[in-house]
Amino acid sequence: MAAHPLSQQAVLRHAPLARVGGGAGMLLLTILPLAATAADFAGVRHWWVGWGVLSLLGVVGAWWWLQRRLARSTRLLAAAERLRTSEERLSLALEASGDEIWEVDMSVNLLRRVVPQLDLRLPHNDAPLPITAIFEAIHPADQQIVRAIFSDLLKGRSEQLKARYRMALADGGWLWVLCYGKVTRRDTSGRALRMSGVSRDISELMEQEEALQQINHDLEHRVDSRTRDLRLANDHLRCTVDDLRQAQRQLVESEKMAALGALVAGVAHEINTPLGVGVTAASHLQTESRRIQ
Repeated sequence: MAAHPLSQQAVLRHAPLARVGGGAGMLLLTILPLAATAADFAGVRHWWVGWGVLSLLGVVGAWWWLQRRLARSTRLLAAAERLRTSEERLSLALEASGDEIWEVDMSVNLLRRVVPQLDLRLPHNDAPLPITAIFEAIHPADQQIVRAIFSDLLKGRSEQLKARYRMALADGGWLWVLCYGKVTRRDTSGRALRMSGVSRDISELMEQEEALQQINHDLEHRVDSRTRDLRLANDHLRCTVDDLRQAQRQLVESEKMAALGALVAGVAHEINTPLGVGVTAASHLQTESRRIQ
């Protein structure tokens, strides 16, 4: 019996579907020869049975392939929706906190503000900026410190960035910024290629810190003033005590002299009385002796 045209043409006819359908097409190519062989045994009069089986298998394979693509598309859409939701939440959180995300490509010396939040003297978008423009916006008194930190990161002496510095505002003022960053990629020699981080406005915190430092300075000045006044009072009190002790010594000496004078006067009185009686008696005796002679 000659081979039915089904056995020769069916595989070639459904080969494109097999290549597109992936696993379903491979399953179809596996079953096609078996269906063609069954059609050959059924005879030429029943060739339409084989074609019906092939058509049914083709529909089943196409349906299975579409289901797989639909499931994959559903998963991709769900993942994209989750990613969009996460990005929206991150954007809202950053907007609420005022933090600004940035990344630096050291190979081309460009910085990109991923989520611009700070009103700096820089373009308010996510277009790449030269690193030199960033350094020019930093306060001159802080540039040397920031350059030294970046140099340590580039040379591999450190992996993380943490710095406080002032940056120029669009209106001409200055803004205190707290910057955190980390090197995310290096080349084979250890030189930094990419770095990411976040910047935060800490102007209010720095104002509070400066106010606290001023309060501490005023308190120290007040303590020094009170200490100086207390030292003067102690010196004055010491002088007063010395004067009192001197007066006490003088009073004691005066009391001693007064007591000695009273003692001398008493002794003199006690001596003068007998002497006066003796002198009177001697004078009387002398007078009487002269009279008798």
